[in-house]
Amino acid sequence: MVQSGKTGKNTATLAQALQLGLQYQTNGKIPAALNLYGDILKQIPNQPDALHLSGLCHYQNGDHRKAVDLMRSSIHHNPNNATVHSNLGVALIELSMVSDAEHHFRQAIALQPDHIESHSNLAAILGNQNHTNEAIRHFEIVLGHNSDHLASLRGLAKLYVHIGKTDEALDLYARALRLMPNDADLHTDLAVALNLVGHPGKALQHHLQAISLQAGVRRHLACFATTIENCAFTSTNDALESALSDVLNCNQINPRSATKATLAVLIHKDRFNTAVERISNAAGSVEKLNPADLDTLQGQPLFLQALKAHPLSNLRFERTLTSLRQIMLFKDGGKSGFYVPLIAALAAQCFNNEYVYALTDAERTKVAELDQQLYNNIMADKDFNMEIPAILACYKPLYEYEWAERLSRKNLPNHLKSLFEQQFHEPNQERYLRDQIPQLTGIDDDISQAVRSQYEENPYPRWNHTTLFQTPKPIDETLKSYPLMMDLGDYQSPAHPQILIAGCGTGKHSIDVASRFKDVTILAVDLSLSSLSYARRKTEQLGLTNLTYGQADILKLNELNRQFDLIECGGVLHHMDNPMAGWRVLCHMLKPGGLMKIALYSEIGRKAIVQVRDFIAKQGYKSTADDIRQCRQDILASDSDAKNTLLDSTDFFSLSDCRDLIFHIQEHRFTLLQIEQYLTDLGLEFIDFETTESQKFNRQRNAINQGDKGDRLKNWHAYEQKNPSTFAGMYQFWCRKPQS
Repeated sequence: MVQSGKTGKNTATLAQALQLGLQYQTNGKIPAALNLYGDILKQIPNQPDALHLSGLCHYQNGDHRKAVDLMRSSIHHNPNNATVHSNLGVALIELSMVSDAEHHFRQAIALQPDHIESHSNLAAILGNQNHTNEAIRHFEIVLGHNSDHLASLRGLAKLYVHIGKTDEALDLYARALRLMPNDADLHTDLAVALNLVGHPGKALQHHLQAISLQAGVRRHLACFATTIENCAFTSTNDALESALSDVLNCNQINPRSATKATLAVLIHKDRFNTAVERISNAAGSVEKLNPADLDTLQGQPLFLQALKAHPLSNLRFERTLTSLRQIMLFKDGGKSGFYVPLIAALAAQCFNNEYVYALTDAERTKVAELDQQLYNNIMADKDFNMEIPAILACYKPLYEYEWAERLSRKNLPNHLKSLFEQQFHEPNQERYLRDQIPQLTGIDDDISQAVRSQYEENPYPRWNHTTLFQTPKPIDETLKSYPLMMDLGDYQSPAHPQILIAGCGTGKHSIDVASRFKDVTILAVDLSLSSLSYARRKTEQLGLTNLTYGQADILKLNELNRQFDLIECGGVLHHMDNPMAGWRVLCHMLKPGGLMKIALYSEIGRKAIVQVRDFIAKQGYKSTADDIRQCRQDILASDSDAKNTLLDSTDFFSLSDCRDLIFHIQEHRFTLLQIEQYLTDLGLEFIDFETTESQKFNRQRNAINQGDKGDRLKNWHAYEQKNPSTFAGMYQFWCRKPQS
């Protein structure tokens, strides 16, 4: 029994009961604490402290909605408790009710000006909303009261990085690390900052420390994968190679940067480097092969992982692997099957890059001969060298061989099982899914039909893994938060946004969006059934259920009679006969006040690509696999100014990607002044560019955004003329349809 005054024989004061409940909470005995607070509330209904502490219990249990309800009730009965306002704000953030949270943090500060947790949490909100100066002021208030306040040290450091106060930011991170030297998240935060300000080498050490402290945590691996894109490796070690292996094994991180880094670090192993060099110089000659070099390559599991994960965008390794493939084809394989792991990894790489490597007539003849021999042996149930199906899979996918279906039912070594999964079972699954994708519109436009034909033959992009967002957030919070920090005006994200991905390709884009934004429902459309079936397979593989796919032409999407809260169209409009016609359709389908993300080619940024497209037209190359292979070799043998641009592009090292890059049936390019006019014609308001570019780009964006909104694209155009590689990939920008 509880009473509010002195205790009797079997009673306790309210203060004693509340103190006992707190002890239960501190010791993790949440049910006991809730029972005690329940008893208090039965005897003293609406007792504010019991309501507040009950709310904290539910917060600890993860029931944030219940926590908010109880704390709001506590404030209703006692509105002057700063701590309750502060804790309510924290719970509201968990429900993405950021504006409400901000209100309660401000209330707490008004009641208790030195309430440092409220200052810190309010500063974090303001920083995420690009109210940088006010956020800094609140963080400084906290650190004035407590110079070791960890959250404020981190938050202020992140803001200092954003505004270019690099030295101050790094000093704050150093202070935080002295307080918490084994905090993995802090090491990752510091590493991200170091990479952003151009110190990837220093960042690498903190990434590896974070990964060693919390092995397998995706955030640490994903941030590490971003940093290594900018690293120039001069050596290797076990910790680095282990981290690279973890990234390559993670099916929710794009392996592109890890495969590139893997080659860069392994080349510092003398035996490996020597083997690569000798195999490349052998130029496919079995007589010039040193057999020990095959053992060296096979003895590097990280190298085999990289081969299986992603196309290698490295000319030196392309030449080595082209030579290796030829050597394995012509060498006397014997019956041991010893090199199945190496050949299977090579076959996976060839499948990943869609057999883009140069091919000789002698190889074609030998492949046909081995194909027939293997067919005869399998049909007759005779033994055969297990290397042979892997060798043949280096030249065309397994599903194209007549013997593959029968062999797929046999008990195969693990390396061949994986190869059959990639090259036989998954393509068969796509053929099954192809018939289940609804046709939402007709496809009548001549250019639309031609583009569809290209992507039926070469779905784009081919990918194995993509980096998923760990914690989906509302659209407004995502765009206003660090690192994008966009000014969205009065925009507020709908509770359950309807999103259209217009031209989703093989699903990488739509899957990224599905993991990025909270409580969304997505319709993703494309011209190509081959691309859509690939997208559907990957979506099901990842277990995503908020995505629907359909075949449609953007020009006819009005037939759906639907409108969307957000439309994304990346790298699609510039492949239409009349990009503005397609853009008008999308604009009509966007709800008033809705957002649109568009990606278009830059006229200035693609000058080298235009040179290559002119070369292709003059030479008369067709967009067949053989002509693309031959064109690549001719470009590599030339002294073209554009060659280095192509070698810097990952798209050049894969057949479908290369076709999309320089062989596309239709391409338009734009200047920012043209885009400004199009936005005006469509009645759309430019918001900002989205980029993960360097600190230099972010400083320029901050400078331009501080000026007149109406001059932003003109100022960017002037900047791009002086820095023509700024938008070498594409312009990727956000815009908004007015409310009326």
